[in-house]
Amino acid sequence: MKKQLLAMFLAFAMVFTLIPTPAFAASALALTAESIEADLKAGTEISVPVRAANNPGYAAGTVDIKWDNTALELSSVEYSELAPENSAAAISTTGKYRVSFGSYLTKENYSETGTFFTLNFTVTDSAKAGDYAIELSNASIYDVELNAVPTVLTNANVKLGDSEASDALKLEVLGEKVDIQPDASIVLPVKATGNPGFAAGKIDLIWDSSALTLTKVIFTESCKDNNSAEIVSDGNYTISFGDYLAKENITETGVLFSLAFDVNENAKPGTYEIYLGNAEAYTANLEKVAVTVKSANVELLGSETSTSETIPGTTTSTSSTTSTSSTKTTETTSVTSSSTKSTASTSSTTESSSKQSTTSTSTSTTKNTASTSSTSKTTATSSSTSKTTATSSSTSKTTATSTSKTTTK
Repeated sequence: MKKQLLAMFLAFAMVFTLIPTPAFAASALALTAESIEADLKAGTEISVPVRAANNPGYAAGTVDIKWDNTALELSSVEYSELAPENSAAAISTTGKYRVSFGSYLTKENYSETGTFFTLNFTVTDSAKAGDYAIELSNASIYDVELNAVPTVLTNANVKLGDSEASDALKLEVLGEKVDIQPDASIVLPVKATGNPGFAAGKIDLIWDSSALTLTKVIFTESCKDNNSAEIVSDGNYTISFGDYLAKENITETGVLFSLAFDVNENAKPGTYEIYLGNAEAYTANLEKVAVTVKSANVELLGSETSTSETIPGTTTSTSSTTSTSSTKTTETTSVTSSSTKSTASTSSTTESSSKQSTTSTSTSTTKNTASTSSTSKTTATSSSTSKTTATSSSTSKTTATSTSKTTTK
């Protein structure tokens, strides 16, 4: 009887645990601490990033941090450009500390998303294997107009033990590169590289919504959707997968599901983190499964631009014209006067419009023998995307007059 009651209690607990977390309001600042797994070894350094997945804009504020100081010692706080240090107090060893960031003197709100600050801990000598919460609370944050900014806080969990335990579900998202262009999209697989067996689970997804829009989560036949909430692409989403009523565990490795994103039109080139964290999983027997997660980056590449310039000594050829003229006179002095006149019968109109670069290389060699000898070779190469309209009337009239005086010795 006791076992049945315990099973029912665990079933209800798991159901409520796996209920998708509602997306936070778009007007709220969402700060999430990353859960970490580390080896149980005194002196081990642990870094817990605190990220903003959504940021309506703020000027300055504070957040209280609480942890178990018998297992973890806060050694430092690293602030980022998104949340610079704002006269924070000295680090405390009591298990409580107030992080102060931003600037009360700024004239513009900080509005970017990403890592605000990182909490650096050291494992103490008295630490024991187990889970330790990193709690965020009492957010007091204001914008430049001194209006209070609504804030949603998500705690982290530090698990001390064997971080590479063979009985852990190991999840990894694969990063990718993509060009910024209209209608650009990207699909990122989430793979299980190790799987001791699970029935259902959930995991938090955080991304920069200013650059990417989550359009859907593509589940597989072996790992199906478990009543995930409707996607609201505000940079934070909880993915529920598997089936908590399953009688058998999912033991397959490989792709469990994939994340489909659209690249926003106003996205800027750069590297954007796709963060997976705060994962939980359970077996068909309602036993909790350890989960390790590796996040990845999406690199957005800027569109290529072309410039027009002439580079000496460089030839790029799509079309070429080569003309060679050679005049050689030996032991003769020649004076030539030539006049050429083209009259109305030769007309040429050339219209050229080019957007690409034109590179021209010209080589000229002159060789004198006895009196006057010249050899000229000119090579012109032009690479351009051009439209040339030439109209030529071949009926021409040329009048040439030449006077030559030759003296032979």
